[in-house]
Amino acid sequence: LHMLERSLKTTANLPAFDDYQFQYVGIIYKSEKAIYINALAKVVKTKKFGSKVTKWCDGGTAFWGAVYKVKSNTIIDVRYNGPI
Repeated sequence: LHMLERSLKTTANLPAFDDYQFQYVGIIYKSEKAIYINALAKVVKTKKFGSKVTKWCDGGTAFWGAVYKVKSNTIIDVRYNGPI
């Protein structure tokens, strides 16, 4: 997560990672083991986030996701939601 935070600080105007809650899901991405990282700002109150992988529309940088490729130790496919 620290590598992702350093990477995103240079490319996006995100709040501090301490202001987010995260979900992690193991996936296969283009035939390679990966981890999908789902981020939700802590100011957003929802009971679903702890028990189900959630998907949001709009909301700006309060919601974003990324893929971590295990073998190459790289972060790819970072996506933010559309504007509020």
